[in-house]
Amino acid sequence: MKHEMRRKLAQLPFEEKIRKVGELIRLSRKIKGQRTSEAAEDAADVAYLTRVREKGAHYRPLENYLRECKERI
Repeated sequence: MKHEMRRKLAQLPFEEKIRKVGELIRLSRKIKGQRTSEAAEDAADVAYLTRVREKGAHYRPLENYLRECKERI
């Protein structure tokens, strides 16, 4: 904590100090939870990309694609 913040906190009544510390604890838990959920999302993305990469791509021949495009027009 910065020196000024410590000085302000020292001047507060005990109940106010407890309330502020409780708010800080709740905030830190909330941030940890967000980090955890973001890490889980990242892990899921990596797992999906790995599965897709391992599966391989199957492309149809260009001639077939061009023929289908001409048929649509």
